Amino acid sequence: NELVSWRESRVGRFFYEATASVINFSEVVGTAFQCQLVVALLNAVITCIGLAVLDIGPILLLTCIVFLFGLIPVLGVWISSVPIVLIAFNDHGLHRAVLAVAMIVVVHLLEAYVFNPRIYAARFHLNPVIVLIILLVGHETFGVWGMLLGIPVTHYVLNVAQMPGLPPKLKGRRNKSAPAPRPS
Repeated sequence: NELVSWRESRVGRFFYEATASVINFSEVVGTAFQCQLVVALLNAVITCIGLAVLDIGPILLLTCIVFLFGLIPVLGVWISSVPIVLIAFNDHGLHRAVLAVAMIVVVHLLEAYVFNPRIYAARFHLNPVIVLIILLVGHETFGVWGMLLGIPVTHYVLNVAQMPGLPPKLKGRRNKSAPAPRPS
């Protein structure tokens, strides 16, 4: 068996440690994707209501576009707004297109300052202000990838990745060679 031969080789301990880290990190990224799914769903629902109020259609198609592009944090709202604004302008004129842009701005503000920080903060046990900072820094330094992976990487570094402890053999030697504390 290929897996057994890796574990029994000289790099077996590294293999074991690396697989555990990869599995932990993939779970964190999966949790972040679940959070982004919730945010995308909320964006789609609010946009659907806005489209119905503004009488911009086809509502179902545009809502699906908003949901799919909503999987891209913050930037997805703007990408999915292009067809909405074009259809509003083509079917109803400049006034309705401007109203559509206003609705999209409200959705974007809700996503960026309410949904993302609260959902990610609740799931990753981070302060919402820290989540906002991570999203901003991630976007400024790495673009969309920074926004997608900023929170999972930060959570992983702060909570999951740990410095390996000393092996038991070294702990015992260290305790024996340490001088006894002096009584005061």
